[in-house]
Amino acid sequence: MQRQTTWWITLAFGAALASTQATPAAADFFGSGDSGGSFTDLSVPNAAGSPWGEGCCNTCDCGNWWQNTAIFFAADGWRTRADDDYPGNFGFRTGFNSGIALWDSPIRMQLGVSFGGYDLDGRDGDIGADPFSNASVEDQIFTTFGFYKRSDISQGDRWAWAAVVDLLYDNNFGEEAQEIFNRQTRGYLGYAWDEANEFGTWFAFQLNWARYVSDVQGRTRVRGLDQVNFFWHHNWDFGGDTWIYAGGAEEPGEWTLGMTGQAPLNDSLALFGGFTYVIPSAPAGDPQASPISSGNQNYSEAYWNVSFGLVWYPGAKASNKSVSGYAGLPLLPLADNGSFLLKAPTGNL
Repeated sequence: MQRQTTWWITLAFGAALASTQATPAAADFFGSGDSGGSFTDLSVPNAAGSPWGEGCCNTCDCGNWWQNTAIFFAADGWRTRADDDYPGNFGFRTGFNSGIALWDSPIRMQLGVSFGGYDLDGRDGDIGADPFSNASVEDQIFTTFGFYKRSDISQGDRWAWAAVVDLLYDNNFGEEAQEIFNRQTRGYLGYAWDEANEFGTWFAFQLNWARYVSDVQGRTRVRGLDQVNFFWHHNWDFGGDTWIYAGGAEEPGEWTLGMTGQAPLNDSLALFGGFTYVIPSAPAGDPQASPISSGNQNYSEAYWNVSFGLVWYPGAKASNKSVSGYAGLPLLPLADNGSFLLKAPTGNL
């Protein structure tokens, strides 16, 4: 039965919106009241009244959308339940993530897109898999769009929040090389304890089922895996950031562990990386001698994602001075195979 998650979404998003009423608006970001995160004064005039211009709020100057864009290239390794007894996927991903002003509001819009190619030499499928399709590259397109507000710890505004929708198109998905399209909602609520530490939660909930006909299981449904995590975000003296989180996920997962981080190389370039691991609720091992016929491979219920790469900031915003970061940059990272996990049926696919 599909798990009901409406109350989680209502509670989390309600708390995020309430925080905007309980805290002052973000203040001057690049001036004398510099909120944590600025090493460079871009000296760009405020284009008040333009949703695509440089406005950020009444007293701050964030730069235009290009100066608030991050462009990245990454290498990824990942697996979900849909990979069954296949060891995992490896490939490369590139994309961008941008923050866009909404007139003079401290609330901004973010938009990002990535394209990835995995299993570049094809893969081995189980019974029912099309050998021609399985010899093809698995293609993924992620899109993230939504709204956010960063904290401004230097001005006493300690709350940050974000609410986005993630879209995933996956071609040659799983052991039967299927085509799917899934959606999920993702949120973030953080409280800046001081300039170096932020505590909060991030969460993801499914929005739809993708359906296809499996040669082995017949009509099959795939959707996002619901997860709720609690994090500690730390900003380091050299301008880097790390997030460590732990939480829970629905069946077949149980506990989630993860970490992400970024280390600036200069004002415009940074290294980033991270991992996600979902500990399954099933016991360890492969309890039956004939896994193809039994469909009872406990180890195949583990989820994991490892990603590392290089990111370029055209606006020279690779270094952060505090956990508040740059007011104009997107708050949530673009979705990937760690933040957008997929729930598939148990047994051979």
